[in-house]
Amino acid sequence: MPHSKISIIYFLALLVSCSSNGNVNKEKPQTNAPLVDSSIIKKQSDFQDKEFEDAWKVFAKTVLVKDFKTIKYLSAKCIYCTDCPTNTSKEDSLFAIFRKNNPNSWYDKLYEEFSYIPIDRFLKEDFSITFEPVVESRMLDNSKTRYHIVDTINLHLFDKKCITQGSNLKNIKIIEIFVKVVDFSEETEGMSKTFIFIQTKDGYKFCGYSTIP
Repeated sequence: MPHSKISIIYFLALLVSCSSNGNVNKEKPQTNAPLVDSSIIKKQSDFQDKEFEDAWKVFAKTVLVKDFKTIKYLSAKCIYCTDCPTNTSKEDSLFAIFRKNNPNSWYDKLYEEFSYIPIDRFLKEDFSITFEPVVESRMLDNSKTRYHIVDTINLHLFDKKCITQGSNLKNIKIIEIFVKVVDFSEETEGMSKTFIFIQTKDGYKFCGYSTIP
């Protein structure tokens, strides 16, 4: 799903108040994209987290060698992925039919149920789409990555048993890391893929994926 409208909204909100308190758009809600574009994260904050940086390096290297057993260990039991239910032509067509037949419930079903993908299914059906070659080539390139703590306004997205496993969200960190896969130019505003990690007693676990814009 395209997220350009959302990224513009959050970019403007950030400039005004450094927060993300805008209204949710019913068609393209704030739950459907990262809070800010990766190109401004470094200017926004000097936030650093050595534990997360090390965890990301281990995760990225594991992705590069496609060690699915270890990737599963380094992930939550499900992945919050709003792109995954429609990221193939077949899935998109099927969801279009579902949406037409369920005009009053498709929205809640998509964002509260369908977007939570069991890790085994994610690895089988969505891994190759998510971690395409350009992503793999940039995951460990510091000039193409930025990260920040997820704003408290979006913590409810991860209040699922398959992600938090009973943890108190107020006492843990959830971090988004942006990987720039299309650089900004006069022809394009660029594009980033976003990978979300939650802090657990066993270290940071991969728990979400999105794209921006």
